[in-house]
Amino acid sequence: MLLLKGLSFKEISALRSTKEKTVRQQASDIYSKADLEGRHEFAAWFLEDFMQQGQYQPTSSSLN
Repeated sequence: MLLLKGLSFKEISALRSTKEKTVRQQASDIYSKADLEGRHEFAAWFLEDFMQQGQYQPTSSSLN
């Protein structure tokens, strides 16, 4: 979730009291398992999945 919030690897490592390299490797593993190229695709994939579950239904006024 911290990746989706836009935190840097350095910020995440500080919050988790771990090395930045560890966070980078874990993020890379997540992207690889999801068959994604990186953070931007991960965010798009998450949002697309969220929207498909019916959580987001734009109103006609939001489309104008």
